[in-house]
Amino acid sequence: MAEEVKENYDEYAQSGRFLNGAEDSEIEDNQNLTSADNYTLIAESLPPENDDETILTQSQVETIIRNFDDKTLTFLKQQLGISGRVKQLSTLSRKMAEQLLTRKRIKDIIIANELLNKPLSLNGSLNGTT
Repeated sequence: MAEEVKENYDEYAQSGRFLNGAEDSEIEDNQNLTSADNYTLIAESLPPENDDETILTQSQVETIIRNFDDKTLTFLKQQLGISGRVKQLSTLSRKMAEQLLTRKRIKDIIIANELLNKPLSLNGSLNGTT
């Protein structure tokens, strides 16, 4: 198998596709591409979790809700009066941003969702321990 891979690579290296690809990579090197360092800037541009004054932009909202599961996103839509037909994250984040939300407000809705989804024990505690 390793010999076959090496033969395929050698054939590719001798072809015009390899030479053309080499030229393309030189052009690509001169372009400003997004690096992992830039993702830190996106996270840093978010206000603190307890900020109740700064209104979030669509991209900030999308950054915050990107990793939420479908159940949490459905709860957010219900609480904010957004149509259940909204399926795309970009559309949902735009509709949420139109409501002039703060990071604290989104956090409070998420906490409410978590509390509603935790089963109550007979002694009334939320975590089921005594």
